[in-house]
Amino acid sequence: MLIKYLSLIEDGKSVNFRAFLKQVPSRYKDSSLYLIEKDGVGQKYFVHFRDAQAFAELMEIANKKKNGNRLSATELGDSHKKKVSSNGFAFRDLNSKEYSLLVVNAESATFVPKLAINNDCVIIENREVFYSEDLETLLAQHGIDGTKCDILLGNGGEVKNTYLSNFLDGRYDRVHCLFDYDLGGIKMYESLHAALQGSRKTKIMFSMPLIESLCKRPLDYQKPSSSDFNEAIKLASALNLTKLRNNILKASRFFEQEMLLVNIKELSFNE
Repeated sequence: MLIKYLSLIEDGKSVNFRAFLKQVPSRYKDSSLYLIEKDGVGQKYFVHFRDAQAFAELMEIANKKKNGNRLSATELGDSHKKKVSSNGFAFRDLNSKEYSLLVVNAESATFVPKLAINNDCVIIENREVFYSEDLETLLAQHGIDGTKCDILLGNGGEVKNTYLSNFLDGRYDRVHCLFDYDLGGIKMYESLHAALQGSRKTKIMFSMPLIESLCKRPLDYQKPSSSDFNEAIKLASALNLTKLRNNILKASRFFEQEMLLVNIKELSFNE
């Protein structure tokens, strides 16, 4: 928007001066920097800069804003409003027992591990689960052969980054999501679902254990707030996550993925 105002001013056209001042950094809001002349009736004025250097500086700032990348925003002290140019996701291969890193950006990917050769993918929200020695057993209890999947650590909210969904789309047949059974986990799934629902190849699913006992909560498991609980149930219903919805309703509590590791040891699936 700032570039638009400056271009009009440079062309000798009138602008809404008050609106223009809202677009400039604080050090340029002093009206004494400008000579203004009313353009008939209304809010528009012809604006002239007393100092040509000030106009040049504002034009440089405007062009950086228009560019919109994080490095340009950093120069303006505003980088937190721009997402990074690339994102990295930890990668695990259960066959070789090796770890690597997937790096994705707006062009889909800048570094794909050589181990990424499978048709299916598993995205795990919880770090403890991702690095667990019981992961292969845990995935099997979800009906997933972990040795035939590329396994990614979701990094929480970074799963919602479009760079990742662009990479997933068309590369995999199925994307299994092991997310917490709570509002945050469902929102993560919602974001990926929205990004991939139009895909001709890639299908996304919220994966849950085949047997309900793996999802048991301790008696003293904390109850969520009513607002979060109700919103989670409503969103799960909207996404047709019937099994997840019923699980949360039955327990009246959310469920963190880390509890799967506790339950799987108690149920001795590794024996």
